[in-house]
Amino acid sequence: MIKKRLPSVIAGIMAVAMIGTAVPAGADEFDDAFIAYNSGDFETARIFFRTLAEDGDIRAQFLLGRIYSEAQGVPKNEAESIKWYLMAAGGGDIVSQLALGTMYVNGRGVKQDFVQAYSWFTIVAQSGSRVMTSQALDVRDLIEQMMTSAQIEEAETIAAVWTPQ
Repeated sequence: MIKKRLPSVIAGIMAVAMIGTAVPAGADEFDDAFIAYNSGDFETARIFFRTLAEDGDIRAQFLLGRIYSEAQGVPKNEAESIKWYLMAAGGGDIVSQLALGTMYVNGRGVKQDFVQAYSWFTIVAQSGSRVMTSQALDVRDLIEQMMTSAQIEEAETIAAVWTPQ
């Protein structure tokens, strides 16, 4: 029952989280890349995003992760996706943190790991975003039912010491 509910709850979280990516903040070269991305020119977007991401732009890191995760103009590459999501998540990007939690729950690009998933959903819940907190806690509560008390303690310790880079 829990495993059957988990995918729909996660899908709901990601749909709400993706709304925040519709309008990029600031007017800079990111805008050109974002326009290319929204018009389906993923190759141009990927080139621009990579340069920006390597320079530390969290928005570009997230979108590169998404490009590789969703196979947008490139072959699907979960390892590359995780690389960029980790960078953006480390910088405090909530949507990337949600994506990582989801990937760890489902074992997409990584070995399924409820401790890591629980940790990322806890970090999202601590973000201060009311909508994200509620939904992240819903998923975390479902994951918790499949974990031992030692795993939960480990995950809570990871989340407690985590700080954005």
